[in-house]
Amino acid sequence: MNYKNTINLPKTEFQMKADLIRKEPLILKKWEEMKIYEKMVSKRKKNKKFVLHDGPPYSNGNIHLGQALNKILKDAINKFYSLKGYYTPFVPGWDNHGMPIERKVVEEVGKDKDPILIRKKCREFASKWVKIQMEEFKRLGVFADWDNPYLTMNPSYESKELELFADIVKKGFVYRGFMPVHWCPVCETALALSEIEYKILPSPSIYFTMEGKDFDALVWTTTPWTIISNVALAVNPHINYVVGEKNGRKYLFAEALFDTIVQKINFEGIKVVKKFRGSELEGMIFKHPFIDRNSPMILGDFVSTDEGTGIVHIAPGHGREDYEVGKNYNLQVLSPVDEKGRFTDEAPDFKGLSTDEASIKVTEILKNNGRLLLSETIEHSYPRCWRCKTPLIFRATDQWFLSVDHNNLREKALKEIEKVRWHPEESINRIYASVKERPDWCLSRQRIWGVNIPAFYCENCGEVLLEPDLIKFVAERFKEKNSDIWFEEPVERLLPEGTKCPKCGSDKFRKETDILDVWFDSGISSIVVLDENEWPSEVYLEGPDQHRGWFNSSLMVSMILKDKPPYKNVITHGWVLDEEYRTMHKSLGNVISPDEIVKKYGAEILRLWALSIEYTQDVRLGDEILQRLVDSYRKIRNTIRFMLGNTDDFDENIKINEEDLFPQDRFILLKFEMLLKEVEKDYGEFLFYKVYRNILNFITDELSSFYLDILKDRLYTWGKNSKGRRSAQFVLYSILRRILVILSPMLSFTAEEAYGFIKGKKEESVFLEDFPSGRELNEDEKEFIQEFGRILKIREEIQKPMESARRDGFIGNSLEAKIIINGDKDLLNKYISYLPEIFIVSKVEIMENPEGKYKFKGEYGEYAVDRAEGKKCERCWVYSESVGNDAEHPTLCSKCSDVIRRKDYESE
Repeated sequence: MNYKNTINLPKTEFQMKADLIRKEPLILKKWEEMKIYEKMVSKRKKNKKFVLHDGPPYSNGNIHLGQALNKILKDAINKFYSLKGYYTPFVPGWDNHGMPIERKVVEEVGKDKDPILIRKKCREFASKWVKIQMEEFKRLGVFADWDNPYLTMNPSYESKELELFADIVKKGFVYRGFMPVHWCPVCETALALSEIEYKILPSPSIYFTMEGKDFDALVWTTTPWTIISNVALAVNPHINYVVGEKNGRKYLFAEALFDTIVQKINFEGIKVVKKFRGSELEGMIFKHPFIDRNSPMILGDFVSTDEGTGIVHIAPGHGREDYEVGKNYNLQVLSPVDEKGRFTDEAPDFKGLSTDEASIKVTEILKNNGRLLLSETIEHSYPRCWRCKTPLIFRATDQWFLSVDHNNLREKALKEIEKVRWHPEESINRIYASVKERPDWCLSRQRIWGVNIPAFYCENCGEVLLEPDLIKFVAERFKEKNSDIWFEEPVERLLPEGTKCPKCGSDKFRKETDILDVWFDSGISSIVVLDENEWPSEVYLEGPDQHRGWFNSSLMVSMILKDKPPYKNVITHGWVLDEEYRTMHKSLGNVISPDEIVKKYGAEILRLWALSIEYTQDVRLGDEILQRLVDSYRKIRNTIRFMLGNTDDFDENIKINEEDLFPQDRFILLKFEMLLKEVEKDYGEFLFYKVYRNILNFITDELSSFYLDILKDRLYTWGKNSKGRRSAQFVLYSILRRILVILSPMLSFTAEEAYGFIKGKKEESVFLEDFPSGRELNEDEKEFIQEFGRILKIREEIQKPMESARRDGFIGNSLEAKIIINGDKDLLNKYISYLPEIFIVSKVEIMENPEGKYKFKGEYGEYAVDRAEGKKCERCWVYSESVGNDAEHPTLCSKCSDVIRRKDYESE
């Protein structure tokens, strides 16, 4: 008889080869056809809500790895909470307005084209990339309300934005002011702090003097061009200053910097002839070094002795601190620089020069008139435009601002920050510092593509109208089409009939040309998008730059309009770097796109990467890392395949009490309960890398390396319906059903694919299952885990003499061996009938003095390895003295001959 046909071999169509690149689109199609997101959400609609509000990516270009990481993390959170029974609506969003899109369009159509045409092209450009990015996110297996995304350029969004802006204006937070702001001379617009990045760049550094009555002030600056607008000097009232004399000239500078200045400016031999406290210097007059005007000495706590001379030249038109201290002294604000960063008629000697060119000329003038003591180039941290990378200047202009101190907004926000849960915990420091130090929010941008600031200027007297009722009137007009109306309609149609200037009574107005900052667009998103009963959001999750950006703008707007933050949890992920910890950049040739990974490995591997890393730090990615993940994925997939194949004939209605299970089956089931408990906790705390590690460790260490290995004989050769085989199948099926659910937020494609091959009653999709909660083990179960753990320690120790015997050729397959043990007799006798399976040997004997060629003494016992008695069973390969007892089946052991006689096997 051919006994091969009597083996209960695994049966499943779930393939070992993942073939993700081919299969994933099929699964995506299945999800789309069955409307999985809608079903997942509708199933839990009456349940408690968990709303993660999507921070909108910018709609210009294919998604990058940071955005892929971001959306996968959000997707895992939503899927977990949905499986937990929460109602989890997820509305994806896009940020559509702003400079990058406008610049692209202007390059195409030309700067002097009609604004209406530019806006039309911008809208088309943004729409195109929304569609492309949407498909890219879908390809990653992200579930969302893709049919109803929020777009900041949608008429309904723009209209609501103005309604909220009207409420903010009504509360007195918005004002128009002439003050210095960060200005990009290439983009020709003001920038907010969130639009600025800092870079170490070469910078001029000059030491020069300004003449006083009794001595000169020694001044240092890295922006010589701003000296043109100098109107004062500042010292710190709490710092000590000295007057040093050399070669008949006297110089004032900070005492703490004496040695540094002597060395730097070659002041050897200089003698201190007088000392002052900074506060004593207030009111002294010094002459501008090349313009006919005086500069008084004023006091400023911001002046330090970290570098320079302890004396700062003040140009209120070109510095925030200069401006603030200048207000206290009623100083003139000079800003003779235009939107292109070139000097105007107000500085005739420098007209047409860029700020860099003016710095060179100023340095030359100071040198020629004997005022320059030192000129050098240093490396200096300098603000740059985040879009075009151009170094920024401070330039005083008329802008619209939101006051962050009106009605104690800043202080209220700082208190509320402490009530939010920040992940990682230390990230609270970044948002706290950002809010504490931020200046008033510059809301206006001198651009075309955005939501216009609905202000009106009286043509007769110049009075500015920014009134809540007028803003809401414009908001209603936006609903008719979109914000293009502001450009298309005459001013009369944008104002209620009969509107007159409150100051002079004129009815002639012109429209504001500035648009709102795009951070205001996105900052109001939670209030626009979420229903009243969905607000505030449970989670905001974005990159580290958003502490100055979206986290910050959203907080400010929400504090004004709702008096509390828009989020309960804020999660920050790191930047994506290459395998050598370098920033990915085209110039380095190390940029990897999500699309490349999806086409080479499949989206599942990208998901596994995103959810296996400690994402709150900067994270690495490259082929070597991806290949390691492929190996891990293969282990997970093969384990799932083993469980599917060996439960093909299992009836889910078979229930086995825990105490009736084989001890090794009970042990692994209880360990799985412990895993479930841990996984649920880690998912809830957004610690996906711990979820991954715990599941992978369970699969590799508990299942593959131990449990599944020892099960093969019982599954394949025991009677198909035997108690032992059913005990094993019951455990495998129980683990399989649940492990696919806990894997699904992470390995969404594979979990769905494998779920389709499970036998028995089930949902239409794994995502319509309920998350399996692990339970606390009782004391008996905990004692059993510890006790059986000692058996596994003995199993480990046995491997030492077994390896020696195998290495010497004494045995080949471990089933050729018999193990003799001297150890805890009560423990060993309790499990004696199960030990051959657990150790994968043919026989285990307990003896006080184990005899055998291969011995080993370990912590848990003494062991000897000998050859097993009897013959090798042709069917199960176990060596048994019962082989030959059955005349009809002389090559089989008694177990196998019994199975054959009862025909209790899977026949072809």
